[in-house]
Amino acid sequence: MTNPTPDKRDDTKIALQMMEGNEGGLRALLAAHGPKAMGYLKRAFAEQIPADELEAVLWTAAYKAWKGIGSFDDRKASLGTWFVAIAKNAAIDYLRQRPVEDVTLLDDPAEFADPWTGDVPDEEAPKQKKLRKALDELLAKLPRLQREVMVADLAADGAADSHLLAERLESTVPAIQTARSKARKTLRNELARRGLAPTEGVSDER
Repeated sequence: MTNPTPDKRDDTKIALQMMEGNEGGLRALLAAHGPKAMGYLKRAFAEQIPADELEAVLWTAAYKAWKGIGSFDDRKASLGTWFVAIAKNAAIDYLRQRPVEDVTLLDDPAEFADPWTGDVPDEEAPKQKKLRKALDELLAKLPRLQREVMVADLAADGAADSHLLAERLESTVPAIQTARSKARKTLRNELARRGLAPTEGVSDER
């Protein structure tokens, strides 16, 4: 019987570690095959997914690989090829599920410049104050993780770093992304219902 190549032996060790729930296996997977998966993501999705989000997609793929390692079969594909396929699917899921607004919660930053400070033209001040009050009320009603993510996003004037949030909130990147998507949808719908956000042409998927 031919001895396995060193690479295949390493992959077998990585897969076994992951199956045993050893986090060292996940780190080894990313070290061995993360660059290949990221290279694929950059080639295939660079025009659709911002560069700073591709790493989040890779971490999502790693999480999916961690949870789904039981489906890995080295008779069908190498560990690297299997992981790249998972990364591809994670990118497709990202494109299907990403929030309507990637950069800002509201559609017209000129009209709604700063919900927290009210720093807008005088004629918009009353509407701005109403918006800020509504945001405060709606944020208070969100589940804890969704509220924390939204507060961080608003403070960052966009999307806060998902990895840093996951570490600070003792969560995972996929959970942070899901919380962000659900919270933004809830806030947009409620603000629109109150007449404080435009609804025409707005979709929760793109």
